[in-house]
Amino acid sequence: MNQKELQKYRRRQYRQRSELRLQSPEEAEVWLNEAGLCLFQPKQGVELPSLYGAVAGSDAPAPRWGSHSRIYGRAWDWKDALLSSRRIFYGKALGSTGFSCRSRCSRICSPSATSTTAAMRDDYLELYADGKLSITARDTYGILLENGPTSTTILRRKLGLQGEADSRRFEKGLTELQRGCSSVPWTSPGTTAGNMASPTIPR
Repeated sequence: MNQKELQKYRRRQYRQRSELRLQSPEEAEVWLNEAGLCLFQPKQGVELPSLYGAVAGSDAPAPRWGSHSRIYGRAWDWKDALLSSRRIFYGKALGSTGFSCRSRCSRICSPSATSTTAAMRDDYLELYADGKLSITARDTYGILLENGPTSTTILRRKLGLQGEADSRRFEKGLTELQRGCSSVPWTSPGTTAGNMASPTIPR
């Protein structure tokens, strides 16, 4: 397969053709389950499909933030609907790049994170002791293990990071856990999409 054929194949698989564009949130869920994971919108240097591209049926860049786009708004609403019903998950396991993944792969993580034993569930404390986990990430994970799915509002209150100046520290700790697949933001009915977090270790 040459480069031209590969590009044509990707456009077909990514639904970046007008006749293949996604028509509903349900169709988007089926597509994401087939793709495994995707970005919300294209990002230069990251070769992954995007929900926006599949809804638009195009490989063109997404519109700039703040500009009006009916297609972008539709993709955003579908993303929120799928997140709020826990049919997809969202995280930043790829560095600072956020991506969505199908529900069946939401527990993809390190061997220690998939263990159900109490000893292995304390591995995050060892990571902290070894200097591989920040205190904010450690405390956040401890709260999630103890309480299960927790809103970010409650997390911030328990961590004592409610001030505006603490936002970056909180987000950095949560992103740190997501990169290690130790927590996954998700939503439940009645919450704002992306405003809850849950440990990936089975309770």
